[in-house]
Amino acid sequence: MKKLSKIVALLLAGAMAMVMLTACTGGNGPNTPGNSEEQKMMEKITSSEQGKGIKGNDPGLYQTALSDLNADFKTQSEKGGKFKGELRVKGTDPAEKYVTITVTANYRSSEFITSLLKFISDNIGRKYPDTNVDFSGNSSWSKAAVVVRSNEYGTYVAVAIQVRNLNYPKT
Repeated sequence: MKKLSKIVALLLAGAMAMVMLTACTGGNGPNTPGNSEEQKMMEKITSSEQGKGIKGNDPGLYQTALSDLNADFKTQSEKGGKFKGELRVKGTDPAEKYVTITVTANYRSSEFITSLLKFISDNIGRKYPDTNVDFSGNSSWSKAAVVVRSNEYGTYVAVAIQVRNLNYPKT
């Protein structure tokens, strides 16, 4: 469990380090479902080797990502505008059929998703405690969702990816 905590901390630090300076622009506003920023990020996911089988924003994961981002907005408001960002991993203890990785962060770059996915792939590797996750293999992601929202402090993103747990008991 200590190893997982270190990996989560490393991922969060890397995700926050990779955001760059660019504004959210055009299309539907960043607070509308399916806005242009979400569509751009989903196109990057579906054109990646890992996300080839994904057809678009998964409604269930979209709600998960939106709930996580809204929780971070609430915390941000309570802390006077500070946005820490979070990395959440579900499905590892106990092992579930799928591991869900959700990252929330300040959104300043359209290159955020590409850098983030490479960072996760390079640093998670194939092993979690009690799981066997192939995060970087071709078409290895089962589902994905992207949420981009703004509040009075800025624009933020939540990315949720679901990956098959290869150690999950086959029934």
